[in-house]
Amino acid sequence: MPSSLRRSLPITGAAVLMTGALALAQTHATPAPRVRPETSQTASLVEDLVHRSPSARSLMFALEQSDVVAYVRHRLFAESTLNGRIGFVRSDMPTRLLIIEIGCPRSRLEQLVALGHELQHAAEIAADPTVAGPRAMAQYFGRIGIRTISTAAAAGATFETAAAQTVATRVRQELLREKRTAAAESPGLERHGHERP
Repeated sequence: MPSSLRRSLPITGAAVLMTGALALAQTHATPAPRVRPETSQTASLVEDLVHRSPSARSLMFALEQSDVVAYVRHRLFAESTLNGRIGFVRSDMPTRLLIIEIGCPRSRLEQLVALGHELQHAAEIAADPTVAGPRAMAQYFGRIGIRTISTAAAAGATFETAAAQTVATRVRQELLREKRTAAAESPGLERHGHERP
């Protein structure tokens, strides 16, 4: 896999600032979504991906039926080749809480692909109810994936799965195809930067 596409699954506890989101979710009649962006920038990223990628929509639907909640945030990684990662958040709640971190600065396309990739990892975790913490996660991905090498000293054990690599490729193709289709339907916008009279 090209280094520019590398993602990892860190098997360490992820610290995340939980504002009032959990309490807020419990006070509303409508359940909060299972994928929860932490900022307006990550909300825009999630919305864009779901709008443009059928594969991402399928993953979001699967996660909505699960007991997993995945928070999404941007993160400046020490490794320039690392585009995204997923880890557990400490919680006493029965719901399994995950954190998806998307590398920045990266191109919009790379961030979208990384998010699709990490949503697949979240779906993999959701599929096995015994994966309830970092240690169980390491054992699980050791069985269904392969261990990768990370140059970041604090990264811990990292893993990759064929399914997540496949999803990343598919999401990239969907996004590029959608972009080409939009360009073909609006040639004046592409060429001139404004609508034709």
